[in-house]
Amino acid sequence: MFAAIAAIMVPVVFFGAGCNPFQSAQEKASEKIAEKMLESMGGENMDIDIKDDGASVTIKDEQGGGEMFFGENVEIPNDLTDVVISYPGAAPMSVIRDLGGSKGAMVSLKTNDDAKEIIAWYEKEYTDKNWTKTQTVSINDAEMRGFEKDGDQLLVTVGPNEEEGGSVITISWSAKE
Repeated sequence: MFAAIAAIMVPVVFFGAGCNPFQSAQEKASEKIAEKMLESMGGENMDIDIKDDGASVTIKDEQGGGEMFFGENVEIPNDLTDVVISYPGAAPMSVIRDLGGSKGAMVSLKTNDDAKEIIAWYEKEYTDKNWTKTQTVSINDAEMRGFEKDGDQLLVTVGPNEEEGGSVITISWSAKE
């Protein structure tokens, strides 16, 4: 539910934060409007932070602990870097974590490298860290690999970045309940 609400709200938040001399006041007003809209849709205790003329958006579920980060200045939180490994030179685009009280994350990155090169790198990285490869899928220009370790599930998907060229990497991790 939190992910669906955020997917609806991110464009609203970005639209509300324009580039003008009153940016700080507009950002705060946009944050409050978006928070109220999320809360009216069932997202209790939501906190939205808009920065850099809408280039960075953070949405936090203060009650459930879930967080979403979108934009140009996204960083993978340190406590996720053991599980969610960042491809060298890739730029994070979004981080979604711990939604609905479940431990897990979904991270999207972009890079100029080829999907086959990227997926081979991830296969080596995760198997070197004792993850067992459980799934291999190749469709057209996209690659997907599933891994398992101690009951945790991990899925790495790499496909073409249609807008900018290069590739988009999505790493989805679900911790054992």
